[in-house]
Amino acid sequence: MPEPRFLYGSHYSAPAFVVFYLVRKDPLEALCLQGGKFDAPDRMFNSVQEAWSNVNTSPSDFKELIPEFFIPENNGDFLVNSLGIDFGVRQDGKGPVGDVELPPWARGSPSAFVRLNREALEHDIVSANLHHWIDLIFGYKQRGPEAEAALNIFHPMSYEGYCTTEDRLMDPDELLALRTQISEFGQVPSQLFHLPHPARGFTQRSLDLATVEAPPGGNESTEGSSLLSSADGTVFTVDKLSTIQIVACFTLNKRAISSLSFLAAFPSPLTSSTSPTATSAVLATSEDGSFKLIALRDAGCEVIRSASLPSGLALSDSAALPDGKHVVIGSLDDNVYLYNLELGLVRGSLSNHPSAVSAVAWVDGFLASGSWDGLIRL
Repeated sequence: MPEPRFLYGSHYSAPAFVVFYLVRKDPLEALCLQGGKFDAPDRMFNSVQEAWSNVNTSPSDFKELIPEFFIPENNGDFLVNSLGIDFGVRQDGKGPVGDVELPPWARGSPSAFVRLNREALEHDIVSANLHHWIDLIFGYKQRGPEAEAALNIFHPMSYEGYCTTEDRLMDPDELLALRTQISEFGQVPSQLFHLPHPARGFTQRSLDLATVEAPPGGNESTEGSSLLSSADGTVFTVDKLSTIQIVACFTLNKRAISSLSFLAAFPSPLTSSTSPTATSAVLATSEDGSFKLIALRDAGCEVIRSASLPSGLALSDSAALPDGKHVVIGSLDDNVYLYNLELGLVRGSLSNHPSAVSAVAWVDGFLASGSWDGLIRL
């Protein structure tokens, strides 16, 4: 059976590309990967301009940048031959391999180069187009007709599952050799999204009224009050929406809070006999993949449970079950999870959606979940 057609015989992310950039900072990694020898001097990472030119002109060179290009705290140390290693002499007349040659706008400063890269990465232009990159790498343009239309087809062995299909059964030695080749060649990550990813939002510190829920039951402390969340991970407790009187404000997460759910009661092991009695609680999910249970007490607020789900992807919504012990949580990994607040454990999950779960609700014994593809399942 002939191999499927592909456009690129190389890959954008592989161990060799990482050590290509980091050879000055971690030379031992390069020696281990390359049989105890450094690469030829003229093929090393000598110049940002050369690397840029090669990626834009060579049909077999399209390395992705590694995180070190965007971490100002490291001051661009991977660009400097601070260890004084003899990497050899280039044949193009530019002498021995030393520090990486930077573009003119960096003015010879590795720290300035990385800092400006980071500022560019955080710029609105990049934010407005970041979802297109997600579509190619993790999303609906990774495979199939959409990938073909986007000219995003790589060698078959770079895709997840290549070694597990029935037509690839072989003896153990051949299988080991194939898996070794794949690990060194580089792999396309798991496909997470099957529909176009939404563009990143730009609203800062804006109140999200869509996440407001009325506390069930209510009492003197919570009746008429609601919770609002903002895009920077801050939760506001407000009393009387008509006046927007903020009675408490606290930051829970570094990323945006995606949903808030009230609990009329919650497991007694989570409360302390020495702490003030909680009047109600709220479960907050976040885009950083974590969720927190906050007790709203007469004397203030207290986080009494904090956890993350297995995938680590952003959480989209949550709903409390009537027993006060369980919550259902929607995730961008296409799953709905049942979490036991008392035990701090995931008790089960449902994978009924082909796309990211965007909303969940529990009503009269029924679980409803909605996803980015427009489906609602009961």
